[in-house]
Amino acid sequence: MNRRTLLKNSGNMSLLWGLNGLTLLESIFMSRVQAATGWDIHSLIRQLGPEDALILIPTHELYSRFNQEFNLRTAKLPAVRILVKNPQAIVTSLQWLKQENIPFSIRCGGHSFEGLSQSHSVVIDTRLMNRVDVDLDQHTVNVGGGASLGQIYNAISPLGFAYPGGTCPNVGVSGHLLGGGYGLLARSFGLACDSLLSAEIVTADGRIEVVSEDRNPDLFWALKGGGGGSFGVVTRFTLKIYPLPKVSIFSMSWNLPKNKAATIFNNWQAWIAEAPSEITSLFRFNKNPDGTFYLRTVGQCIKSETWLQTELRNLQMASPQRQSTKTLSFTDAASNFAGKQDYVSVYMKGKSDYIYNEISEIGINVALAGIDQGSAGAVGLAFDGYGGKIAQVSETESAFVHRNAHSVLQYFCQWQNPAASQSRMAHVRAVHKSLRPYVSGFSYVNYCDTDISNWAHAYWGQNLERLIDVKTKWDPENFFKHAQSIPVRG
Repeated sequence: MNRRTLLKNSGNMSLLWGLNGLTLLESIFMSRVQAATGWDIHSLIRQLGPEDALILIPTHELYSRFNQEFNLRTAKLPAVRILVKNPQAIVTSLQWLKQENIPFSIRCGGHSFEGLSQSHSVVIDTRLMNRVDVDLDQHTVNVGGGASLGQIYNAISPLGFAYPGGTCPNVGVSGHLLGGGYGLLARSFGLACDSLLSAEIVTADGRIEVVSEDRNPDLFWALKGGGGGSFGVVTRFTLKIYPLPKVSIFSMSWNLPKNKAATIFNNWQAWIAEAPSEITSLFRFNKNPDGTFYLRTVGQCIKSETWLQTELRNLQMASPQRQSTKTLSFTDAASNFAGKQDYVSVYMKGKSDYIYNEISEIGINVALAGIDQGSAGAVGLAFDGYGGKIAQVSETESAFVHRNAHSVLQYFCQWQNPAASQSRMAHVRAVHKSLRPYVSGFSYVNYCDTDISNWAHAYWGQNLERLIDVKTKWDPENFFKHAQSIPVRG
């Protein structure tokens, strides 16, 4: 089709879209998308003005900027991205998607390990709904459903407050909290979902509902650990925040032969099981280029650095090559652990296991042997210590069920060259398989893994049936769905 014919065929629609904030060229490209997909995009554009949403197609100059994904292995190029700006825009978008019978996904931070927040068709993107309002009197913060953890921290830390979320500043609060949300204040204040006071959500029937312990308590329960993308689009959270001007942090690291690594880890896991709830800690393994293993434990404490140093004396380990303690603001501590502040995209595969009892020395040596089969840094292990306030909430009090776990083990594997994908995936799967006899078989929904056959039970255990009931009540037609969303009963 030549340019003259294209302009003639799309003239009337271009005029209408021009009235909705699109340039003539943009409206022409929109016409092409409508012709290619058969979707009545004209109807959507007519209902959503520039104050309601930013609608992007692949030819738009902002498309690549908003198509960031953490995992390049699962990258998708959606035909339409709807960057909503208010709850009513979400209602309108969902009605249009339902009428056109178009599959879609819901995106906030875009850090889904398996790309479940992306779609080849349509993405409802909440990132422009990112307002953060702090209520100092109530010790709460109202957060837009598209805000990142870093945006929350930057708003509350200068005021002397903290929130128990993860350390990566670019992770979206929605996905993080809805899956539970572990961070380095978890043993002190609980998981991210434990500080949820209320939420506003657009449901499958197009209603804008407020949920809390008193209003729609079943859905409120489900949002605290039931995972994202199953019940609706969350537009706002009200979160409890904690007065905490400063935190104390620590780091210890070793470079050791494989046969000495297990002893160091065993000492850590015995220590974290009994450590005061004021301390949260994790432990990591990686293989070095020289064949030795890099071991590191880090942690955060809500008491003074002096108090922390005293408690660390109970961590009976061989003298580390490097050891430090610091006193920092909450947001500086998060930045310290996160490293790079920019959005990072990599090829990756993540897996997880819950450890309900201390993993045996045999199990650790099996894991180290598996890591040793690959190149340096190919597969790493990270154990996030549980206990403390996490365990003070019962397994059935929220959808997050793994309250009594000792730790969660994350298998992490990242690479830059797509040609390495097959070998890297095979390696991390082999290490994971080798540990089957030594772990519980449960997994963390925020480290989603499409390799798991019985993933729903692995994520939610005894809470699965109740989650299915809530899903069936609020979304009986299974409108909100992805590869690992909660199923409906029937």
